[in-house]
Formats: sequence, structure tokens, C-alpha cells
Amino acid sequence: MLCSPQFHIGTIGLTCLKEGVVGKLLGVDIAEPAILDAKVNAAKNGFSTDDTVTRFIASPAEKVLAEEMKSVPKSTPVVAVVDPARDGLHGTVVQCLRKNEKIERLVYVSCNPTGTLVRDAAMLCAPPTKKYPGRPFKPILAQPVDMFPLTSHCEMVMTFERMTEEEYTKYHNP
Repeated sequence: MLCSPQFHIGTIGLTCLKEGVVGKLLGVDIAEPAILDAKVNAAKNGFSTDDTVTRFIASPAEKVLAEEMKSVPKSTPVVAVVDPARDGLHGTVVQCLRKNEKIERLVYVSCNPTGTLVRDAAMLCAPPTKKYPGRPFKPILAQPVDMFPLTSHCEMVMTFERMTEEEYTKYHNP
């Protein structure tokens, strides 16, 4: 399953479905026009928009993600893709990503790599706390993307994987 809060869901999410990389798509975006476009694109590509294969929600991710994740069976592996605004991930979204250990991989697309990506990565990769429970993630790949040539701005796509129990025990237990 691909869970895509705060992300351009109609593009990569539907491509992943079409290529057979994922079997289900949950897309959350604060912009209702983006959700309407995603539904149109899903239908044009032959995917049901009745929530069986694709589910699109117009809402801030922090308001709906935790509840939506409760409906995902524990045995279902989840890849989450986030593309937050310059302010980074809302704390509630970070909590949800950390707490839901069925999320095995996280792809973070950042327009603020030296600011909020660093902050959010620290929260995603730190040992568990009361505020951020669950096994932490570990960064496995970082790729800068120069979408604005001849400027100083650069996007960053960072991939994280959930630490295995063995890794967590090795590095976090004395």
C-alpha cells in the first residue's frame, strides 16, 4: 500500500499502481482541487475511485492520517511518501509515521533540505520517546534534485527504511 500524505498523489501514486508496485493507494492533500484531479486521473487510468483501490482525502494530513492508518491491516506493508511545505512535517504526522510500524519505507521530498528535512529526519531516526514511539527509521538514500537550474535552490529526496528489530536491539540496547 502506498500512503501519501501531503503529496502530489495523482502523479507518483497512480504511476506506482499502474506499474504494479503497490496494490492500494491512500492520498491525502490539503488542496481539494488536487484531490479532484487525482480522482479524475485514477478514473482515466482505469482505477476504481470507490475506496477499494484508491482513496483520496482533502484534508490536512495531521487531521486524518492516524485514523486512516488504523484501517490498514497490520500485515500490510506500507510505503509512505511525504512532500510537506517548507515548514516540514506537522508533529502529529511524525508521530503517526513513527508509531505505525507497518510503514516499512518512507520517501521524503523536501524543498527545505537544510532546514525542516534535517529537523524531521532527526525525529524520524531518533530512539523512541513517549512523544515519538516505535522503532526509528534509518536513512538509506539521499538524492538532490535540481528543479530550478541557475538558482541556489535544490530539492532533496530522502528515503528511509524502518530499523529491523535486530538493528534496533544492536544499536539501542546496552
